[in-house]
Amino acid sequence: MGRVMFFLLRMAFWLTVVCVLLPSGGTQSTSPDAQIDAVQAASLAGAVAYGVAFVFYAGTALYAVVAGTADYPTLVRQLGVAYPVHGSLMIAGALLFGWSVVRAGVFPRWTGITLAAGAALALVLFVADAPPIAQIAGNTVRNAAFIGMALATLRSRPGTGPA
Repeated sequence: MGRVMFFLLRMAFWLTVVCVLLPSGGTQSTSPDAQIDAVQAASLAGAVAYGVAFVFYAGTALYAVVAGTADYPTLVRQLGVAYPVHGSLMIAGALLFGWSVVRAGVFPRWTGITLAAGAALALVLFVADAPPIAQIAGNTVRNAAFIGMALATLRSRPGTGPA
């Protein structure tokens, strides 16, 4: 398991670096006006936390195939503490990003509320030890929020925000 887990962690790290550097072209602004406020910082932190966790969970599917894992409970057992740590990171990231979406007003408010509600639902289902198929409900709610953000972005005119 060690080599596969190392590969997954390395993949998550590099995908995160690429995602963070893409919007800026890999350079930092030297403008004194390039400061961000608390809501923007929270939005970035939430989005990055959610993204790192998402990449990890995408990698767990690859791990399961490579390791020949028989079922979901076995996968969770094989991944050990990394699984709940990334689950916590995903919930915290979704709650923080959802809150900042509501506060910033860049995307429709309902998308931030839906994202946070999906994270809360996922947490409740996990704590209640719901079957894996039931836990899809939390994912579906969070995905609806991201679809809403994407549609708002596609409907916006160039030079204006999505909201």
